[in-house]
Amino acid sequence: MNYSGMNTFIAKLLRAINRILLGIEATVIIVAGVLITAALFYGAIVRYVIHGSFPQEAELSWLLYTWLVFIGSSYVLSKGDHPTVTFIRGRLGKIYDLFIYLVCIVYVSIILRQAILYSDIFVLQKTATMGLPLYYFYAALILGFIFIDIRYIMKVIDLFVKQ
Repeated sequence: MNYSGMNTFIAKLLRAINRILLGIEATVIIVAGVLITAALFYGAIVRYVIHGSFPQEAELSWLLYTWLVFIGSSYVLSKGDHPTVTFIRGRLGKIYDLFIYLVCIVYVSIILRQAILYSDIFVLQKTATMGLPLYYFYAALILGFIFIDIRYIMKVIDLFVKQ
């Protein structure tokens, strides 16, 4: 996002929020990416060299992949624009952008609310091999969707404050 034409305070606030989110996202993406690569490599070595098994590989990969997807979605949203129908966008401009952003905020907020409401159940359910509470998996969804909502709200603010 380009904050050069905005009110100075709002621009500084949005830049600070963006930096915080990018720092968290980059850290999670790098750590999860390295760990998933290491887990899959270790699983391959155990399987083909030692002829053993690494039963935790599937659940560990699933956990790390979940974090990559949901946190990565927020990161991707920060780097580009929302997919759009250019014909309609060309005719409606900011109205179209505002409509799409608001629909996305409502949709993501509904899913986020439901995930938070069911989080008590996710703590009780455990994975088969590692015995991890499913909350570790759904925490990625919750955090990722919070970040996505924040990013869409920032885009709405950007629409109105940009000169």
